[in-house]
Amino acid sequence: MEGRTLGSLSGAQDLLNDISGTGRGAPPSKMPTTPTTTTTTASSPAAAATTLPSISHLSGSLAGSSGAAPSFASTINAETLEQAAEQWQDFNAPEEAVQDKIHFLINNVSFNNMESKATEVRKLIAKEYMPWFSNYMVVKRAAQEPNFHAMYLALLDRMGDAKLTQLTVRTTHHYVKILLSSERIKTNSGERSLLKNLGSFLGQLTIAKNKPVLQKDLDVKAIVVDGYAKGKMIAVIPFVHKVLEACTISKIFKPPNPWLMGILALLSEIYALDKLKLNLKFEIEMLFKDLDLQIAQVDASEMLRGVERETGSANPDFTVDKAVLARQSMATVVETARVPGGEAKAVVTTIEAAEVKTMGSMDGSIAVAVPGMQTQAAGGDQQMHLHAYVVINPSLAVVAERLQLKRIVPVAVDRAICEIITPVVERSVTIACMTTQELILKDFAMEPDEVRMRKAAHQMVSSLAGSLALVTCKEPLRVSLSNQLRQLLSPSCPETSLLDETVSIVNQDNLDLGCTIIEKAATDKAVRDIDERLLPVYQMRQKAKASGQPFYDPSMEARIPASLPEALRPRPGHLNPQQQRVYDDFSRVPRASVVGGHPELMAVEG
Repeated sequence: MEGRTLGSLSGAQDLLNDISGTGRGAPPSKMPTTPTTTTTTASSPAAAATTLPSISHLSGSLAGSSGAAPSFASTINAETLEQAAEQWQDFNAPEEAVQDKIHFLINNVSFNNMESKATEVRKLIAKEYMPWFSNYMVVKRAAQEPNFHAMYLALLDRMGDAKLTQLTVRTTHHYVKILLSSERIKTNSGERSLLKNLGSFLGQLTIAKNKPVLQKDLDVKAIVVDGYAKGKMIAVIPFVHKVLEACTISKIFKPPNPWLMGILALLSEIYALDKLKLNLKFEIEMLFKDLDLQIAQVDASEMLRGVERETGSANPDFTVDKAVLARQSMATVVETARVPGGEAKAVVTTIEAAEVKTMGSMDGSIAVAVPGMQTQAAGGDQQMHLHAYVVINPSLAVVAERLQLKRIVPVAVDRAICEIITPVVERSVTIACMTTQELILKDFAMEPDEVRMRKAAHQMVSSLAGSLALVTCKEPLRVSLSNQLRQLLSPSCPETSLLDETVSIVNQDNLDLGCTIIEKAATDKAVRDIDERLLPVYQMRQKAKASGQPFYDPSMEARIPASLPEALRPRPGHLNPQQQRVYDDFSRVPRASVVGGHPELMAVEG
């Protein structure tokens, strides 16, 4: 996430927009760039230049290392897209002032003022800036703000530039391929959410307008087959579902269109696979239902015959038999008997952790994971399942079986959270990090101990971000969860009164769960982002300590206003107890109610 400084007028304006609720996206202070090819894949994020000895565990999270367990805030992390965009810049970006104006206009666009805003944006976008603008719309807007797809598509239509629309489609293809090629997409729910968002945007850009997704640009069937072979169907199937949702409003791409039926035949073949995870089966069922088809009506293809796929716990698309896993683990343990004792112990520990991790996917319930909801039992790498936390009210026992509530409610909660989490968390974390950074840099300007400084920053930023997210998300989540429940329950519950009562009860019982998950995402991301912002000042203190010299920051005088009262000016050494208590009290602010008897959901690393 990119920060804004209080020193610029545009940054202050965007901060006011965030507080007032008019802003809807990350600021364009570090604009992504467009690709020169549609086949290049993104490399993994570069490691941080310097690792601090006493806070070495930061290096993985700050660098985005694939070796580190994904944090809960990864649900809204667009790191792969933005880093890939920065690697291929073959166009000129407008001046920063123009970028700020465009960001402000799009933040404030609505269907009521669409015509005037489109005219203003069109005047600002010269011909040479079109690639930059299409890239900005895809990476910063469409990928991260699915709720506003209709508005952004209407804006592109009102601008009336066919070349710009083509550039946007091509750029969307490029970033879809980048996400599909990423190995992190198996474990990082944030990247899967970005891919789904781009799938929905691509479908509305093309199929909904009766324009094809050309095989040379994006071979949908080849993507599915590749996902089957590499264990990426957990990301590919929802993506294809989102793309094909647009078929419901297309005049051309609907059954019995040959292109569409070929894809459906392949999905029918996948649906019949043994031990396929139930969440993937459910995704396929929902797609057929959207198209008013039964899976039995479409003959399964034979495209997967002879295609080898990953097996075992490395493939998240299929459940693994406990017996098979135990045999594999035992074989590995026997093999490591030849290794020296220390290494054998490490390997056995890894096997045990892998076994615990795999156990989570053994049950027969739908495997809808809450991204980043982790337990310490498996080294922080085990994802818990939403169905373990959702509440089904006993008063609904009579209809729970018929309506399949245990299966549908986790899906509805998951979709509702994904629908609103990005703007809520981004806004909350941005405000919290900016506020915390300014106060920490002032109060701890002469603090030689980076550990004290970091602890105070964590206490303040996690409290601010969590509280802001909790206040912001409750009503949007209530509306979104109601809509998702109605959409999923209405086919099997035609009685309006029963449907309304069921939706109301389920919503009331599970709203706090969703709010707590979003609050946890905000606090996790805030802690990570404030460490990234303050990393240089941590390093300065580390260097001073290592050299045996007293710490002094030469830039301190410039940051502290001359008019600041003496009582508020920083003094050499640690904060006095009264000043330190201000930061300690942030950790004593009452948190949201613990959900379902699971206090670990609100445990914040720090």
